Amino acid sequence: CTKHNILLVVDEVQSGFGRTGRYFAVEHSGVIPDILIFAKGVASGMPLSGIVSSQQLMAKQPPGSMGGTFAANAVSCSAAIATLDIFKHENILQNVEKRGHQLKQGLLHLKNKYNNLIGDIRGLGLMIGLEFKPPTVGAAGVSGSGLKHHPYS
Repeated sequence: CTKHNILLVVDEVQSGFGRTGRYFAVEHSGVIPDILIFAKGVASGMPLSGIVSSQQLMAKQPPGSMGGTFAANAVSCSAAIATLDIFKHENILQNVEKRGHQLKQGLLHLKNKYNNLIGDIRGLGLMIGLEFKPPTVGAAGVSGSGLKHHPYS
């Protein structure tokens, strides 16, 4: 982006505030965005969002041109302060890393046990995705076997 003078905008609305074991998922890459957008987790679900950028870049915006659905309000701002305090005092990010590792290990165990179902497991912290393999039996075979072993038959 720097080479071609293109701004890098990172949307952390879904992935921000601890879900990956860091405050923002982009931190895992070492890349520093020009603009970072966040919401949701910052105030533990209360309506609040934010945009972070350099003062130089933000000064290019005319006053009043930046706004959104989740603009600041006293209750949501208080929730954000409380959320950040809890992150700090309860070691939330370290816990997410530990629980994420635990979750991946459990899913890898299931993948090994049921190799025909799970294709891939990927993600960071507790933001994990599973790729399921396509069924090896046709739809007729699946529905037929289900009917034979139905518990109410």
